Amino acid sequence: MARLRQTGVIQNHTSLADYAGSFNETIAWKKYVRWGADGPVGRGLYAIQLRHWFKAYEEHGKSRTEDFHIILSERMRNKKENQTRVVFEETLKFLKLPPAPLKRDTAHEATYTEPMKPGTRAMLEEFFAPYNQEVYDLLGEEWQGVWDPKPQQQ
Repeated sequence: MARLRQTGVIQNHTSLADYAGSFNETIAWKKYVRWGADGPVGRGLYAIQLRHWFKAYEEHGKSRTEDFHIILSERMRNKKENQTRVVFEETLKFLKLPPAPLKRDTAHEATYTEPMKPGTRAMLEEFFAPYNQEVYDLLGEEWQGVWDPKPQQQ
């Protein structure tokens, strides 16, 4: 979070609605990336990254619907429906590649020694909410709510 503030990606004096997609945000994001900042919070700002990709593609006459294949990583963790294999096959088809064997039929799953503190979770949910809404707006209604906070297990 500190690196995002230092580079100007996170602004305290400008609303996200006014800042999102602005020239200043573009400069700040380039500075953040150039700085080699690669923290999990910055990587999770999908809306900023998608906006930059979509803009670059549109400037070159490319279609975001035909030239992008965006995968919800959570789909690959659905072992009941063998989703890792399904997503892999969909990706091969999108790339117009022939069928191929899937070497590992599981998605990466992190294990943590302790659960996230409720205060940390609440802060991150509040921080990501407007960015997540923008992702929903950019990608369509099938993405609506995929990262909305889930009730915590007791």
